[in-house]
Formats: sequence, C-alpha cells, structure tokens
Amino acid sequence: MSNLSPEYRKSRLRELEDKAMGTIELHAPEVPYWVGFSGGKDSIVLKDLVLKSGVKADLNYSMTTIDPPELIRYIKKHHPDINWNRPKAPFFHEMVRRGLPMRPHSRWCCHEYKEAGPNSGSNRRVMLGIRSSESRTRKDNRKIFQPCYRNKSKDYLHPILYWTDEDIWDYIHTHNLPYCSLYDEGFKRLGCVGCPFASQKARDREFKRWPRFAYLWQKFITRRYELCKEEEKPWTELFESGEHLYLAWRGLIEWPKRIKEVDGLFGKIQTKQ
Repeated sequence: MSNLSPEYRKSRLRELEDKAMGTIELHAPEVPYWVGFSGGKDSIVLKDLVLKSGVKADLNYSMTTIDPPELIRYIKKHHPDINWNRPKAPFFHEMVRRGLPMRPHSRWCCHEYKEAGPNSGSNRRVMLGIRSSESRTRKDNRKIFQPCYRNKSKDYLHPILYWTDEDIWDYIHTHNLPYCSLYDEGFKRLGCVGCPFASQKARDREFKRWPRFAYLWQKFITRRYELCKEEEKPWTELFESGEHLYLAWRGLIEWPKRIKEVDGLFGKIQTKQ
C-alpha cells in the first residue's frame, strides 16, 4: 500500500499518461507500429495508451501454446481486435525436436515464440510494454527508444519503461480496464506455464494450479530423452530415465554434477530473423 496521497497519485498518473502518449506520437512511423500484446497488465495499459493516442498500430499476440487457459479466454473475450500470430509448431513438439530450454544454457523458446518469424516485427517499429523494474537486465540495458542490435531493419519503443507496478494498477483501476482473473488469485506474472526462467516457487505454484501442464512437460521431456537415448547421445547416461530427467529439470531432485551443455540436451538459439 502506498503512503502517497491520492492527489499526488492522480497527478503522477496524469503526468505519466501524457508523457507516454507524447512519446508514442513523437516516434510514430509512416507505417503502423508493430505492438506486442501478451494479455498481461503491462500490455493492457500499453494498448489503451496506443488507442488513445490515435496512432496507426497493429496489435499482436504471439502464441506460445503454453499460456494459461484463463489468459487465452480473457484475450478472446476482451481483445477481439488483436492479431493472433501462430507459431510454426506447438511448443512441446518443438522441444522434442530441439532440446530443453533451461537457464543458463538456452532460451531458444523465447526467441522462437516471441522474437522471431511472424513475432519479430521485422522492418517495423516495435512497441513493447516492458518495464525497467522487471529485471536488472532491463534496467541496465533498455531505453525508451533504441535500435535492435540483432536486426537492423527494426527498432524498439518502450513508452512505459519507467512505470512502477503501482502506476500500472493505478491506471487500470482509474480507467476501469478489464484484466485477467489470475491476478486476483495472487499471480504476479502470466507467462508460459512452467517457464524454466521463472523462479522455482513460481513454477511449483503453476504446476499445482495447472497439473495438466506438469503432465505435458513430463511427457515430452521423456520423449526427448528416449529419442536421444536411441541416438546414443552421451548425456543420456547421466539420467536413469526420462522421468529422472524431468524431475531434475523441475528442480525436485539434484541435477547431475557432471552435466555439460552437450549435443541434444539443450536447444540452440537460431539468431536469424
């Protein structure tokens, strides 16, 4: 709960809103913005600011195929104007083909499902609702306007980069914007269920909330193990079974000390966009 007065909060919110909309209008390209929309609280605010500014924009939801079902229903009900960018293959099938995404070895899934192909915004000005308070990396490396260092055909705009969580919720409640019910259950993030780059506590809670996803992770991790076992990949000798690999990946048992990033265990990021 904030100790700041309601008058100050209201004044701050007006200032933030005016500045964000001014930024959006200032950097508006000749072709429509490519706006990323996830259905989370930040993208809800970003979408509302974009619509109020009146600039030309295409709003895009990049399907991962492992988002919470409540989030999918929320987007379909409240945001029918969003473009749904469908991936080349469902996540679990791609994982069997490429390997396990896992910190710190590889996060090919983020690249494949949110940053590449139809989800990349190539040759466009890409607008995202990221904020510096979400991670140290974003705080240190992100600017309101910056070029893409991997793809020279596009650049990024982050109009709400310096907004706080409280600013976001103030905006949502002030403007009566509908939001996903999962926030009322105490969820802080609404990303992929079982994301290996989330905290252990967050993943455990998600798998308890959606046991079907826990089953699918185990099923397809086991399938990847069995495929590599048939191909006699060296890393398979470190695990007794696919279930053993799954439990280690989940953090429920100790990870083998001799493990290395060897062929077939972790997927490689393909940087071409």
